[in-house]
Amino acid sequence: MTRQPASPSDRASAAGAHRGPTHGLVVTLEAKNGQQEQVAQTLHAAFTTAIREGGTVTWYAYRISETRFGIFDTFFDEDSRKSHLDGEVGRLLSRIGEEILVGPPDFRAISILASKI
Repeated sequence: MTRQPASPSDRASAAGAHRGPTHGLVVTLEAKNGQQEQVAQTLHAAFTTAIREGGTVTWYAYRISETRFGIFDTFFDEDSRKSHLDGEVGRLLSRIGEEILVGPPDFRAISILASKI
């Protein structure tokens, strides 16, 4: 079966019907020299906490370079994002800062315009 491309009206309807998460966080972390694996292990530990949070829709940890890491997560509303920041993952990231990071994590709240999950 061949799938037909969406018509312009179908694309316009889809664009106006965003039902995915609308709130997000982008967090970047810079590991101290020699602490890269500790940061990676901490992010794995944070994942086990994030999956238990009902308000967190998606959660990704990634490596940008040898020493830079990031987290991208999404939420349906501001209350869920705030609960996440005030919860275990937020506290964990704030607590490890001085030990294994060059500086504090950079937390950026973002608005999601469109998504496909």
